[in-house]
Amino acid sequence: MALLLKLSGTPDQLARSLCKEIGCRIEVPHTKIFPDGEQYLRVEPHLFENESSIIIVQSMYPEQDRKWIELLLALEVVCSHFNGKVLVVIPYLAYARQDRRFLPGEALSLKSLLKSLCTWCIDGIITVDAHKPEIVKEYLEEQGVEYINILPFSYMATKGGVRDEIDFVLSPDKGALPRAKELATTISRPYGYLEKHRDRVTGDIVVEEKYLEVRGKTVVIVDDIISTGGTLARAVELIKKLGALRVIAIVTHSLLVGNAEEKFRNAHLDMLLTANTVDVRTKGLIDVRIVDVGPLVAQHLRKSALGRSFYE
Repeated sequence: MALLLKLSGTPDQLARSLCKEIGCRIEVPHTKIFPDGEQYLRVEPHLFENESSIIIVQSMYPEQDRKWIELLLALEVVCSHFNGKVLVVIPYLAYARQDRRFLPGEALSLKSLLKSLCTWCIDGIITVDAHKPEIVKEYLEEQGVEYINILPFSYMATKGGVRDEIDFVLSPDKGALPRAKELATTISRPYGYLEKHRDRVTGDIVVEEKYLEVRGKTVVIVDDIISTGGTLARAVELIKKLGALRVIAIVTHSLLVGNAEEKFRNAHLDMLLTANTVDVRTKGLIDVRIVDVGPLVAQHLRKSALGRSFYE
């Protein structure tokens, strides 16, 4: 039986369902914050005795900086007291937006953080819908760390009860098209994308109008993350303007920063279906349904050689 070390960013339900599916026990480290803001973490070394593998689970929201330091502290303890296999599961991988330099002198936050992980005794990393999984995979494989990224959209559509309603699957931009394709291919529906442009200096986003055959149809917009909600709200407005009957958003990571829900309500979004990769905090302004992806992570563990080596 594996030991699952649950860090503070991990939703309780996700940890419980993951362990229920693969058969592991959950331990939570002792942590505290010093008056100056620094973190302390301790795991009793005897908890590692008779274990062949340890799964560390940490999601990176809220307080992304603090969550990352907590993960590094946990890795230091595990790698100092344990000689078996170590798997890190990161349901929401923060700092993944900056994967290349758009302007001279910009820091590659994704590479910096992955490099900090790879200095420790990690055998494999699993993420749920990382922003640019191909870049994560390329870097980790160079470091000899196995990697699995899980796309949850068809699973979420089924568990959320909307699979049979969907007529058309839409990506809010071309970069997220593989997400739309994953769902559309699974349920045999047409799919497409909108054109989005971001000002590299101000960060402002413009979603261009585009004709799509969606009149009278139920359209699902898929994306990896909602932050302030501006891009999704604009996409909903455009699709409603084209005559869509219903618009449902299936989004993996719902951070819902600021007045995101107000934007969705004003845009007449019919439903937000999201995963429990983070603790989703809603104001009750729109219909939000949360899908537990713990069983999906377990499913990928069971199917992969990497995963099976950890819990068998």
